[in-house]
Amino acid sequence: FDFLEQLPESMKEMVLTDDAKPTLKPELARKGLVLSPFPVLQTYYMWMNMEDPLIGGYGKDKVALRRAIALSYNSAEDIAQMKKGLALRAVTPLPPNVLGYDPAFRSPVDYDPALANALLDRYGYKKARGGFRTLPDGKPLTLVMHTEPSMVGRLRDELWRKNLNAIGLDVTFKSDKKTEIIKASRLGTVMMFETNWVADFPDGDNFYQLLYGPNKAGPNYARFNLPAYNERYERTRTMGDTLERTRLYGEMAHLIHAYTPWVLLTHPIAADLQQPWLMNYRRHPVEFTNWRYLDVGAHTRR
Repeated sequence: FDFLEQLPESMKEMVLTDDAKPTLKPELARKGLVLSPFPVLQTYYMWMNMEDPLIGGYGKDKVALRRAIALSYNSAEDIAQMKKGLALRAVTPLPPNVLGYDPAFRSPVDYDPALANALLDRYGYKKARGGFRTLPDGKPLTLVMHTEPSMVGRLRDELWRKNLNAIGLDVTFKSDKKTEIIKASRLGTVMMFETNWVADFPDGDNFYQLLYGPNKAGPNYARFNLPAYNERYERTRTMGDTLERTRLYGEMAHLIHAYTPWVLLTHPIAADLQQPWLMNYRRHPVEFTNWRYLDVGAHTRR
């Protein structure tokens, strides 16, 4: 290939070293290949169904359960081991370079399994025999996470199993095609699922609409419907890219962290590979179609 856009997960072991910083393997670097990290306007998140009888709801005990799940997520391990360093931690729905992104925003929720355990203890999720927790009324508590039947999907299952088991939560995984999972999600029959959103246009509205209550039959798979969030979102829709809109986006991000319909995961960085003879090409941040013709210096081609 003259140009490979967004190195697939399955090829990362073949192409990149195990260094903390993404680096080409020496044999590829010697051939003159160029690694071009590219920040994709994309956010990965794990959503939880706010209408599910086990995990949903706005009461303090249900919020505590979802918050504990968020606290169990080890983003540093995910980025280092699963993403090979090619990702940024997501603290709001907005990736960098999207209008409305605030680089000064700091998440109030971090990886903290000790705090997650204390929170579950406080709200009555007691450990039974075998080490797994029950609901406050003593009934069994088993999370069901939908997943995709792929190598990457299975690896992510194990990451979540380890994180959740560490705070005493039992989880099973239900594998299906993504198209079928999305259909079931729109009917409200999926408890939790990892997915991602790529910007249709590089503006914060395209991401914050994913949790707007009236969109719960569409892209609002979490079926989140909070008046305080809806009211702020409706106000931002009439604004341009202003400091006031960025402030409201910050308040909406805090509401997401407070009620935890999502566990924010990562913003991926694409690893693009170029041969040394590909000239003067830079990928567009939004338009996903390559130039029809690329400038190839045939005289330098090996």
